[in-house]
Amino acid sequence: MATRGGKSKDFGAKKRKVTESPQSKLPNFFGENNETMTKPLVPVVTTKLDSPYNQFVVENPALTQVTVNRFNISFVNSDEPRPHVLPDNYFTTCWNEQRMVINCILTKTSPPVSYISVSRLCENLCRFGQSQALYSAIRGELESFLNILKDDLTQTQNKRFIILKKLSSFWITFCGQLTILKNIFIELDRTYIVMHTPDSSLIDLGKSLFGSIVFSSPTFKHQVIQDVIQLIELYRTSGDVDTQLIRTILHILMELSYYTQDFEPSFLQTTADHYRRSAATWIQSKSPSDYIVYAYEKRKHETEDCVRMYLNPKTKAPLLHVISKELFYDQVEVLLSLGFDTMMRAKETEPLKKLFDVLVHSPKLVLLRHYFGDYVKVSYEGEKLIKDPSNDATMISSLLDFRHKIDSILKECFNNDSHFFNALKESFEYFINTRNNRPTELLAKFMDSRLKSTPRRGRRSEIDMEEMDQALSLFRYIQGKDSFEVYYKRLLAKRLIMDRSISMDAEKRVVEKLRAECGHEYTKDLELMFSDIEVSKELNVSFRALGKCKMPMTVKVITQSTWPTYTIYSMKLPPAMVECQRMYEEFYTSKYNGRKLTWQNYLSSCVVVGTWTSGEKEMVISVPQTVTLLQFNDTSVLNYTIDQLKTRTGLDTNELNGVLESLSTLPNKLLRKWTDGGDIRYGFNERFRTRDAKLRIQAVQSDQKVEEKDVESKVLINRTQQLEAAIVRIMKSEKTLTHTALVDCVFKEIKLPLEALDVKRIIEGLIDKDYLARDLDNPSLYIYQNCDEYEVWPFIADDLSSRLPLRNLRWQPSTQRPACNIPTLEVDLKRYTADPTPPALSATQTVYLNLYFVSCDDNEVYKNKVRKNIRTWLDMIQTKKNQEWMIVYVADAEAKRTNNYLGLKSSVYDKIRTDFNPPKLDRCAYIRKQDPEGAQSSLWTTFIEKIKECILSSFDMQVLQIQDDTRRLDMQRHMPGWNYCTFFILKEGLAQAYEIMTLYEDALIQYDELEASFFQVLRDKALAWFGHFGGTDPEDDSGNILDFKRKNYRDLITKNIISVFDFRSYLFARQSRMLLKLQRVVEVATRAQMFITNFIPSIGENQEHLPVSFLESWVFSACMNVVNECETLYGQLVNTNHQLLVPYSSVKADLLLTARRQLDKIGIKCEHLPMTEPFSIYIDHPTRPIETDESEAEKSITNTKLLEALGSIDAFDKTYMGLSTRAIKSYDECFRSRAALNVHGDIAALKYIRGKYDEAVRIYESMIWNYGQHEWSAIENSLLIKCADSQCRLGKSDQYVESLLALLKNSKCLTDENASFYTNEVMSNVEKLDKEIKRSFFPIFSVAISNVIDDINTVKSTSIEICIDNHLPKKFRYDSISLRLVGNSPEQVWFSVSDQEMVPGKNTLLLTSETSTCGNYVVEACEMKLGRLIFCHNFLQPGQKKKVVRLNHDTHQLYACISQPNEICLGERQRFSVNIESRGSTAIGGILLLESQTEGMEISHVPKVKATLTNEEDEMEEFSLDMLGKGEIQLPDLKPNNTLKLYVLYEGPYTEFDYRVRNIKTSITYKDNGTQPRNFVSSDCVKVTIPLLVSESTIFRETCVFLKVELSCNGDLPVRILSSHAKPSTYYLIDSHPEMKECELTLFPKQTISFIYKLIKRESEEDLGKHQKYILTVNKHSSSLLDTHINSKIHFNIKFRSLRDEVESSLYLMMKERLEKQCLEQHLPYVFQKVKEAFLSSIDYASYGLTDVVHLDDFDAELCESFLLHRDLKTKVQLLDLVEEFFEENEAITMQMIKQKCPHPTEYSIAFPLEVSTSRILHTAELILSVKKNLLVSEACPCILRIKQSTHWMADPSSHYEFLYDIDVDYENWLLSGKRRVRFVSKPGEVMEFPLNLVPLKTGNLLLPLVRISAASPEVFTSTVYINSAQQILVKPKSKTATFFVEQQQRFLQPSYTVNPPVTVENGSRK
Repeated sequence: MATRGGKSKDFGAKKRKVTESPQSKLPNFFGENNETMTKPLVPVVTTKLDSPYNQFVVENPALTQVTVNRFNISFVNSDEPRPHVLPDNYFTTCWNEQRMVINCILTKTSPPVSYISVSRLCENLCRFGQSQALYSAIRGELESFLNILKDDLTQTQNKRFIILKKLSSFWITFCGQLTILKNIFIELDRTYIVMHTPDSSLIDLGKSLFGSIVFSSPTFKHQVIQDVIQLIELYRTSGDVDTQLIRTILHILMELSYYTQDFEPSFLQTTADHYRRSAATWIQSKSPSDYIVYAYEKRKHETEDCVRMYLNPKTKAPLLHVISKELFYDQVEVLLSLGFDTMMRAKETEPLKKLFDVLVHSPKLVLLRHYFGDYVKVSYEGEKLIKDPSNDATMISSLLDFRHKIDSILKECFNNDSHFFNALKESFEYFINTRNNRPTELLAKFMDSRLKSTPRRGRRSEIDMEEMDQALSLFRYIQGKDSFEVYYKRLLAKRLIMDRSISMDAEKRVVEKLRAECGHEYTKDLELMFSDIEVSKELNVSFRALGKCKMPMTVKVITQSTWPTYTIYSMKLPPAMVECQRMYEEFYTSKYNGRKLTWQNYLSSCVVVGTWTSGEKEMVISVPQTVTLLQFNDTSVLNYTIDQLKTRTGLDTNELNGVLESLSTLPNKLLRKWTDGGDIRYGFNERFRTRDAKLRIQAVQSDQKVEEKDVESKVLINRTQQLEAAIVRIMKSEKTLTHTALVDCVFKEIKLPLEALDVKRIIEGLIDKDYLARDLDNPSLYIYQNCDEYEVWPFIADDLSSRLPLRNLRWQPSTQRPACNIPTLEVDLKRYTADPTPPALSATQTVYLNLYFVSCDDNEVYKNKVRKNIRTWLDMIQTKKNQEWMIVYVADAEAKRTNNYLGLKSSVYDKIRTDFNPPKLDRCAYIRKQDPEGAQSSLWTTFIEKIKECILSSFDMQVLQIQDDTRRLDMQRHMPGWNYCTFFILKEGLAQAYEIMTLYEDALIQYDELEASFFQVLRDKALAWFGHFGGTDPEDDSGNILDFKRKNYRDLITKNIISVFDFRSYLFARQSRMLLKLQRVVEVATRAQMFITNFIPSIGENQEHLPVSFLESWVFSACMNVVNECETLYGQLVNTNHQLLVPYSSVKADLLLTARRQLDKIGIKCEHLPMTEPFSIYIDHPTRPIETDESEAEKSITNTKLLEALGSIDAFDKTYMGLSTRAIKSYDECFRSRAALNVHGDIAALKYIRGKYDEAVRIYESMIWNYGQHEWSAIENSLLIKCADSQCRLGKSDQYVESLLALLKNSKCLTDENASFYTNEVMSNVEKLDKEIKRSFFPIFSVAISNVIDDINTVKSTSIEICIDNHLPKKFRYDSISLRLVGNSPEQVWFSVSDQEMVPGKNTLLLTSETSTCGNYVVEACEMKLGRLIFCHNFLQPGQKKKVVRLNHDTHQLYACISQPNEICLGERQRFSVNIESRGSTAIGGILLLESQTEGMEISHVPKVKATLTNEEDEMEEFSLDMLGKGEIQLPDLKPNNTLKLYVLYEGPYTEFDYRVRNIKTSITYKDNGTQPRNFVSSDCVKVTIPLLVSESTIFRETCVFLKVELSCNGDLPVRILSSHAKPSTYYLIDSHPEMKECELTLFPKQTISFIYKLIKRESEEDLGKHQKYILTVNKHSSSLLDTHINSKIHFNIKFRSLRDEVESSLYLMMKERLEKQCLEQHLPYVFQKVKEAFLSSIDYASYGLTDVVHLDDFDAELCESFLLHRDLKTKVQLLDLVEEFFEENEAITMQMIKQKCPHPTEYSIAFPLEVSTSRILHTAELILSVKKNLLVSEACPCILRIKQSTHWMADPSSHYEFLYDIDVDYENWLLSGKRRVRFVSKPGEVMEFPLNLVPLKTGNLLLPLVRISAASPEVFTSTVYINSAQQILVKPKSKTATFFVEQQQRFLQPSYTVNPPVTVENGSRK
């Protein structure tokens, strides 16, 4: 029994699952020396010591005396101290042994000594101060070894990353070796390296040396980094890369600190370059949405999967930034410009969300937000809904839907980002206000439609307040909220007055929401309207309570100032109704004295009962309708004329006509209408019929169009006013200045981007206004003009100028149109001139307000002079029509506004007000000079408000007058003498008035109405006011149609001599001016295009009176002028409004193309172009050639550019190309690619007719694919014909063939003759091709896969049948047709057929392959080759179902499989068995390549590979095969039915008892009988299993060793044990052993079989020699070199057979027999593997082992069919039926049946190497009792402990060591007197005795105390044979009673030192 001081944990050489054997389970002869042995893989020593000398603690206790029956027991310390100095040469001896072990570890050879012994030596050296020397020695050994590795790596040729693979292998091996070294030298690692070196462990030291030595060369380090980056690049492109290799190399770089500084920058740069190139490719081939999704997944894979697989997690952040930058940040603008609108319209949330996720932390997010805002601004739903009048009916609903859509995108894609929300708000605010007040009006009407009741909905309908909230969300975007107030107020009033509100609570809630948005002032009037209604209800209740009125009447009293203004119409009410109104007035006056009621009868309604022959009907009609119907109650008058009814009702003509129309038209035709002698008469319709019980007749509403308004601030006008004020200030100060000096002063004072011409223009305006004057002698000198009578202007000029322009004017028209807001109004202050001449009719009023500034403090002066001057001025003003006036009193800064003396106002200002203020008007204003209140002066505020009021009043009067005059003149349209020109001038005056007030929208409406009236005149053919058509004036064909001052048009109109041509030009020019003022540049161009298009027919009708090509010249000039005029304004607007780009570019391109088409027409006329397409497309009449006669010179066109083009072909082509290029550019900007292609086609046609075939071909080739992509076959063919002709002329065979193929692709559009011609051309030019041309099968051919044919009776080898449909009209011969299948191993397989004819129609072909493989393959592509012309078809197109076929190995061709070898010897390098069968073929020059597909496993490269060849006669031949440099094995030539078996070594990181599956790819290339190259490819999954486990234990005796081996199952499968035997070692002989021969013992899981062997040492040289020969014999058959040194390993061999293999082998043969009968044996491997997986995996083999019967699972047809999917129907049915029959017939299979089917099953054997220790110090201990008789309890018995050291197991007989014996006393049974623990020195053969006394404490059979002997030194191992083990002594009771104190014995149970439990140590291994 061996013991060791201290605490330790032992590990052996190899790790093995061990079952510990308890002492109670061993035979008795083992005694207490029962030891359990283990064999761990890695030696690890984990001893923990506090100091070098605490191996054990020696106690020196005090003498203790215990009295028991008068016995004195004493314990005395007799230990001696241990030595403190190591022997001489101890370090050298130890280091030699340690270096030998280190070298063995580094060279992967077996060490001569155990690791534990080396670890013990390390502990000793470290504890005695030799740590530094040991450290230096180990470091030197590692450096030497690493230098050898370095040389090996640097001398390796770097092919296919060989250096990386070597480096990875070296590193992994080296790290494992460092781990072993660390575990061996753990004491050095813990006590010295950690504390005294920079390294934290021995492993860190080794890694540090590895980096400093192996990577010492910068070139090598750079090469490694570049290679691993290249590997990563290869992984990105193909994915077929060993990622574990990358991971290992990067781990090396990280461990050696080269990762961050050296690898990562290069990797990031390479990644950036890779994805920069990829992005450029993807963005061309993918749509933006597909690109975003694809790039996002790539980014995710790179930053997550790659980081997980091989990159350092710290690299993720910079890698993410680099990839995001290249794939998204740098491409985001292109992606957004190409696809953002499309993704938004299609609501592609996934790419948008992914793009937002990428950009969320990037500055590029601003760009995404910008495009989001732009999309909302100019989107189809938004801007079109606003601008298209046809959408007005559903505008608000559509806007709400659009808003909901955008909100959902904002939530799903942009996470409700606040910035995107603001962009949404800004965009809505933009486009919803692009149409002035129309959206405002429609929103009010939308809310009205939801709030008012209808006959269908009734009053009890519920209002959707959520919808109202959404509508109010649109209200927030509207700028004209005051306009909304007017619209909403009018509609609310109508609902309240007509009692149409569904819910008053809802109405009030809406008003509350409006108040929350805009404040109390905004809704004050609306709230007062509700108050009026409530008060009216109370009044009606009170009035009804009086009971005076006989007619029930409900009155609503409304406040006139609060409610909308309504026109009061007079009518004659019935007396009863008048009486009721009088009564109500009396009632109301009695309550509210001083108030006056005005009855709005036109808004009232009545309930009237009418009687017809069909009965009575109740009608709800208006009061005017009631008054009219009541006239027909007088039966004396049957009918009335309109004049009669007008007299009787008192209604206005227009109102009466509306009432009669509503009563005399269907469906409520209450009155009859007819004509009698030219008079229209109305009578009562007695035959009126209706099914309705109650009628509601709506009155015909008068056409009161609500005009829209959107007044914008004009920067230029603002600058003009500022400049004017500045110039006046400067001139007031300087009085006189030269022009140059004045301009310089202006530039110094005004910091605006001005030009001198602008200043000059302003100065000229001031001169016209009489502020300045030129000096008569010096025109460049300006003099300031003083027109200030009271000299107050200098004091108020600055204050007045600072308050200009006027802002926030609100014009409330006198008509019923809504109020208009004028944000700014430029005011031009001019000197007053008394011009009594009345303005002409055509003149436009520009003076609206006259101001009289007066300053006077003296009442007398005022009375005598000032008042008279004011009166004179006022009289003059009042003579001017529609002009307002105001008297402005200018007081001093400190003056009082009024003097109040005795209650009388006596100031001059008071007197002015009294003398001149009109009734109820205030036309006087009071201001102060240099008011101290400054800009906040209330006086000035009041003054400015009065100015605005007066201007608006004057403007309103002017508008009313013009409207009245226009209305009156329009009503006279059908009267003789009516003049349209006069009407035009009058109505244009209104438009110009609006223009002056900056109401450009209203002005535009007037011009539009004028245009409509003009077309009415045209329809009426009343063109008497137009002298002729016109167009004959000089430059009419080339004039600017936007220049309304090109001629004096207004004068021509006034004189009635204007032509139709000039009139329409002027009208369009004025409309365009208004649009330009509104900055609607797109609408200008759009209207211009419509105007030009509509005017062309009129010009064409008058072409005979016009010069030749006048129409073309005019259209050309008009288009170009519009483009040039709009270009300037567009350039200013596009900088702030990017949404203009697309619409403007679109309409601009159309105009340019229209102009270019005129060149087509003119070019044909002048014969510069042929009369062919595409030039003649737009010519619909015979062209008149251009005359060059001198008589026609006066009538020629005047456009200089056209004349230049007509002069020469070069000039014509230059102009033609210029216009076409500009049109293409504009079309590209607006993304109208098809239109651009059309223009490209025109250019190509021009190049073609000019003979420039190179340029024509280039253009045709760039555009043809686009038409083909959209399947415009006819257009594509027309272009292809010209393109092909050009290519043929140029001799470009490749391009010519490509064009012919494109023509044949559209063969359905070709005649048979043309198709045959082009086919012949293709075939004749195929041989001339310079490069390969690849084209798709479709539509020239179509291909389909029929099925796979592998029946050996049908075909020689596996074939695939395909059907190709030839759509060409001719047959041809092809070179080859190939079909590519893709799968796992190999990755692709080709099937082909060569040199056959392809006939028109269907062709069935059989394709064969040179490669024999098996598995499921996807049909990927088909290729047909005709020379260098290749037709391809891809079967894996998106949306197409994959075609999967099942391939089996050819049954007549070579076949190979890999399996686990039958014989396995653990502890050696493992191997695979490769079986190659030639079957029915010959294999010549075969090369075998095995490739591991399992991570961590490698095929070992050895020079020779043992092989066995079995021929057809079962003759075997053994030989060696050569393994080439890359691992290929050169095979011998095989004849038919030969079998070649060879064993291949492999290495892997698995332990020997793991269940594992090895994936190995087998490739064999060879030639068959006809020297045709063949391939065999297979991927085998080899299941490597060790189904048995062993555990061993050893017990040493004096002359022998007992070895116990326990055998058990490794897993859940039973195993049949066939035989067993043990082979002796070079050290031990097997003296006796239990052998099993030819038996079948079934070993079940959790069962154990024990084998016990008696081992004896070999004593003679003869025994050693015999065994040496045995080792050499074994070495011949071993795949690895066995250690020929003497060792003690016993090989335990077991031959066995798995029950599963037994069953599956028989089932395989049974199924094979069935398949062979059906000629389906080629399916056997696959079908049986699937059946095994599906149905045999659940077999209970334990039950089979007990009952000898196997029960198969029930057959599942669906499951079986699932793995037969990829076969043709016939084969699938046959296999399914066969498998089903097999299971039906074999539900239960007996063992007898199994043996019959498989009489010789495969047997396996495993050899387990068992290590047995060779040297041991063995002591025999015996306790000799002196008492011969039985002992008596409590009586002492003298004893002698005899110890003898055996010489049999001692390696050195002369050695002597210190030992300890330890007696384990059970104090409950015995007391011990003597030394329980003693240190002694023992020599071999020496006997020592120690006296003791034992006192029994109990009676009965007592076990003698146990004795253990251990070594004092940790390096000495010992065992003990205790003779008295388990010996019992009978103790009898005494006659007397003994008393002793047991508690006093407890002190002996607490020793101060540690006693180790019994263990066994063998060869340095301790358990």
